[in-house]
Amino acid sequence: MDGVFILFAIGIGAWILLGPIVVFLLFQRVRHMEDRIYRLERSKNSSATEKTHIETTEPAKPSAPIHSADIWLNDVNQPPQPRSRSVPKKTPTAATASPSAISSLADKTETKVSFEELLAGKWLTWIGAVAVILGVGFFFKYTIDTGLIGETGRVVLGVLGGMLCFAGGAFAMLRNYRWLSQSLVGAALGILYFSLFAGYRWYELMPQELAFGGMILSTAAVLSFAGYFKAQPTAVLGLIGGFLTPVMLSTGQDAQWSLFSYIFLLDAGVLGLATFRKWQPTQVLAFVATLFMWLGWIEQHYAPEKMSATLILMTAFFVLFALLGVWHNIIRREQAKAADFFLILATPVAYFSGLYAVTLKEFSALHGVLAIAMAAVYLALGLVALSRHPAGRRVIIAMGGIAASFLTLAIPLQFTGHWVVIAWAAESLLLVELGLRFNEVRLRQAGFGLLIFVQMLLAYYSAGTFLEPNQFQTRFTRIDPIALETMPGSAMQPTINATPDDPSWTSIFNGRSLSFLASILVLAVLGWEYRSRFAATSDQLSTRETNISDPTRAGPSSWLGIWLPACVPLAAWAMLIVESFAFGHARHWRFPNYTGMFLIWTSLIAVSVALMSRWLNTRELRIVTAGLFTILGALLAITFVGTLAGWQSDWRSLETVANGGLWNLFLVNPRGLGFLFAIAAACFVAFLFRRDDSEQPTDTEWERQFYDLPLKTILGLFANITALMMLTAEVYAQGVVRDWGTTSSLLITIVWTCYAIGTLIAGIYFRSSSIRVLSLSLFLLTTSKVFFYDIWHLNTAIRFIAFGGLGVSLFLVSFLYRRYRERIRAWIAPVLIAILVPLAALANSTTAYAADSAENVLETLTHRYPIDTDETTTDAYGEMVLPPGLYGIARRDLGDLGDLRILSVDVDTEAWEEIPYVLSRQTDEIRTVTPKAEMLNLSEVGGTTQFLLALGETREPVNEIDIGIQSTDRNYERSVKIFAANQRDPQVWNLLTDKGYLLDVSRSGHRFQVHRVHFPKSRFAFYKVEIHNGDLPPLKITGVTILDHIHVQAPRVESPARIVSNATSPETKQTTVVFDFGYDRLPSVGIKLDINFVGNYYRTVQLDATDSLEEPVRWRTVRSGQLYRIQRLGVNVVEDHLEYQQITGRYLRLTINDGDDRPLKIAGCTAESLQQTVVVENRHLNVAGREIALYVGSESLQPPRYDLAKTIGSTRQLAASKINFRPVEKNPFFTGPIQPKLPWSEEHQGLLWTVTICGVVVLGTLTAFLLKNAARNPEPD
Repeated sequence: MDGVFILFAIGIGAWILLGPIVVFLLFQRVRHMEDRIYRLERSKNSSATEKTHIETTEPAKPSAPIHSADIWLNDVNQPPQPRSRSVPKKTPTAATASPSAISSLADKTETKVSFEELLAGKWLTWIGAVAVILGVGFFFKYTIDTGLIGETGRVVLGVLGGMLCFAGGAFAMLRNYRWLSQSLVGAALGILYFSLFAGYRWYELMPQELAFGGMILSTAAVLSFAGYFKAQPTAVLGLIGGFLTPVMLSTGQDAQWSLFSYIFLLDAGVLGLATFRKWQPTQVLAFVATLFMWLGWIEQHYAPEKMSATLILMTAFFVLFALLGVWHNIIRREQAKAADFFLILATPVAYFSGLYAVTLKEFSALHGVLAIAMAAVYLALGLVALSRHPAGRRVIIAMGGIAASFLTLAIPLQFTGHWVVIAWAAESLLLVELGLRFNEVRLRQAGFGLLIFVQMLLAYYSAGTFLEPNQFQTRFTRIDPIALETMPGSAMQPTINATPDDPSWTSIFNGRSLSFLASILVLAVLGWEYRSRFAATSDQLSTRETNISDPTRAGPSSWLGIWLPACVPLAAWAMLIVESFAFGHARHWRFPNYTGMFLIWTSLIAVSVALMSRWLNTRELRIVTAGLFTILGALLAITFVGTLAGWQSDWRSLETVANGGLWNLFLVNPRGLGFLFAIAAACFVAFLFRRDDSEQPTDTEWERQFYDLPLKTILGLFANITALMMLTAEVYAQGVVRDWGTTSSLLITIVWTCYAIGTLIAGIYFRSSSIRVLSLSLFLLTTSKVFFYDIWHLNTAIRFIAFGGLGVSLFLVSFLYRRYRERIRAWIAPVLIAILVPLAALANSTTAYAADSAENVLETLTHRYPIDTDETTTDAYGEMVLPPGLYGIARRDLGDLGDLRILSVDVDTEAWEEIPYVLSRQTDEIRTVTPKAEMLNLSEVGGTTQFLLALGETREPVNEIDIGIQSTDRNYERSVKIFAANQRDPQVWNLLTDKGYLLDVSRSGHRFQVHRVHFPKSRFAFYKVEIHNGDLPPLKITGVTILDHIHVQAPRVESPARIVSNATSPETKQTTVVFDFGYDRLPSVGIKLDINFVGNYYRTVQLDATDSLEEPVRWRTVRSGQLYRIQRLGVNVVEDHLEYQQITGRYLRLTINDGDDRPLKIAGCTAESLQQTVVVENRHLNVAGREIALYVGSESLQPPRYDLAKTIGSTRQLAASKINFRPVEKNPFFTGPIQPKLPWSEEHQGLLWTVTICGVVVLGTLTAFLLKNAARNPEPD
């Protein structure tokens, strides 16, 4: 409270000091008004005498007496007279001008200044003043160097010289030498400041208080001089000197109350003078100087304990400058000037920025409340301005804009994430509604601008969802200033306090969807509002009854009434797409699921826009409808191509959920439903617009071209193409699901043919040329497929069916089209039956063709593995691991183990039967989840780099940390320890691992790094990481990521490898080792090496594979990698395991780059291959009197197709008993490969030649008879 009393005492003293000056200025103002009234009365009395000497064209009229009150009323109340542009303004002459006009014209002529006078009279005087000040300074320097005058004499002479300059300036002003007077006063101020500063700081002849008082008196004298003689440049000099006074006399100690009390009084006096004299540059300069004083003080002296005093003083300055900005408009009811608007706009920005900086650490949660308070203050000022001076619309609008800006700023300061979007959407609605209510265009523009920004945020949400669906969240992050202070060093990243979204909001109803819903609601309300307010104009625009090129008849409001309602379904479409993607990603959807849902939503939105177009009767929305169907067509094309290109892999990944699910059904699955919805949408919209294709007389050229093509025709074509794509995709997909093989291509050809025939019949029935042309196009497409695709990809049997069926269909079409087109309606049902029944029969026969003949299968397989059955098991299924040697026996042409058969042979009769099985191979599963985490308290203490990781409230299980190291750090080894706790400062940290390490090996053209530390999976709130540097320089941490790294390794089968050769080359400095896995085509995925070496090592290696060592050997590159061992205090790491993508080579070459180090000695190697199993039903194995074995080794057998694969489904979670194979043995029933059976045509050649000769004779006779009749009876063309 002492500061308040000091401020109060200084205010009273300032009033005592400045009161006489203010009274004197007011007295001068009264004298000026009296002189003006006196001059006006003299002009009235002398006007009668002067008019007799002036010739006029009109008779003299008695003049009314002029009073000062009349002048004020005319100035304020009379409106300005309109000026006519056709009549030029006349220049007063001696015959027509009044005496007052003549005198004013003379004054203007006298006040004109030439460039010569400006240069000699003004600029040179200011240069002279600067020269005088510099001369005084050099004089002080000369006296110091020579010792002519003592220190006291120098100061006294300076003060006397300054006072003489000031007196000379006053005398010059009385003699009407204004420019010389102002220069002398400026020089006086500089000399006085310089002398007082030297007496205090250099010579210590006077205390700080005396020097400060002398400078204040100098500033007050100069400002009084400037105010009295209307010398604004002198006032600027006084202002600069006033602000330099505390800077020049500063001792480096903080005197906050004294300093800013002085600045406040200086601002009050200068601003009062500037307001009285209407000196706008002085007002702006005072504000800028005050702002710099505040910035300098905050930089040097501010501390959190001074926050209360700082807020009080800042608020005082804010009130001063805020009231000054509205002084002319509210108090004096005058129009605001440019400087007023500068203060109106700059003051709240500077004040709120200061509040934000001062309260950031302790009261950051109240920033939104402070912004709302600022909005309330400026809203109140705007209401006061509206009541006091309604004509000042610009000031009122500025106040309202500042209030709206602070209200908008309060939302992200107080809230976070989706609440910002929701609040801004509501605020945009409020601004637009107020703009409509008060007919204020700028309010509406601000509201729509904010609404556009909301849409940009929603676009950011959407992009973040698609790019980072696992990590994206709608909440914004706040900077933690306390954490920032605890993180020294330029390498530290800003610490953020990011709280993940609540898991209950990550499904469908979450911050993102609520933001979309708020935007949709605002768009709907605004669309309804504009539609209801401007319905008549909007209808005229939509029906083209108004010339839209005339802006006076069709404004933006009318267009908004049309387009705002269209934005509602578009925003809903965006929301549905984004939320469907997020929902599906959380549930591990595959590509067909996404595209199916996207097709459904797009179809529904297109239908809603079409209905809205009919309801609002706006043809513009037809363009939006066409655009949505364009997007729908693109999605359909993506779905179609994706099905043909990737459905096989998608189906394998969906097999765990496909059994008994929708994907086994034709059309009744997400993809098929998406196609059906698109077809239904196209048909419905085509029906909706069936009678809306007429042109309007006011249509433009491009509109006529657009509307000339009926929408129903386009959508009808769209529906037909979509139906064809749907049938093709579904038939292909079902072929993959049911393993039809090349039969799928035949069925697609059949479907296309049937669809083309049906389209042709429909076109003839409905007498539509468009449908008939579409049918002929489909026939052309089918023909192209048969001739350019089926001929190369189908086997012989299916190929002849495809070509034969197509040929018959084309003959039938030609016959129907030419002969019976008038009676086709009666033939529809018989023809369809006649076509579909043979095609169905062909399909059934084709499906049966692919089955392997059971004849002689037992005799064609070369080897067998007898099976040890377990009669005591209760499991329904049994599982057998394929031995590695089987890969060298299996067939060599396809390598797909298609010749594996499990056969049950009767011991007595040697009758056999085939047992169904499922071949299963698991693969490695790698999945990584990255939760949000903060890095805190990064520091270097006692040779150890340590930091904390905070996971926040949502504690997710983690087991790995990835530490980012600056790329300039190379060739390092560090041990790492990981601790965990649920508190930031616990008494005891739980040790998770002390085996972590960081490694970097950088060589020429090669760099190997290990930055990840693995620890047991845990769920804590805080993790502490310690990197032990020892005596080495600390590593520069660039970032840290905490992970939940899940690596489920599929079971491996290990088999020893034989070393074929092991050689070291001194020339290449390499060691080359060749391994033999012992089996041809063994599918290996890695090797484990037995290295005989003492000490630590690091070597780069390369792996190559081949199938044979016969010359020339062709090696295939497998991978490159590293082998290393690090055994030091706290670190024990060995890497002797090399993994790679699955290969099938028998021989593997390992090349070790030894360089100048000792060669590594490889003592042994073990090959690893993925475990493949065979799953069977145990009930087929436990049969008495039968031998059960796995037979393999045939070059001709086709892969079997069993229903057991569809019955079992996924074998990963299947409960099955373990069954073993006995050693391999020769198949005792093997008699040799199947001999090809002669075709029927080769066995019955005589019959075929007889039929051929008879056919040629009969056909030749008929042809000759037809040609003879045609020559006798020619018919006209």
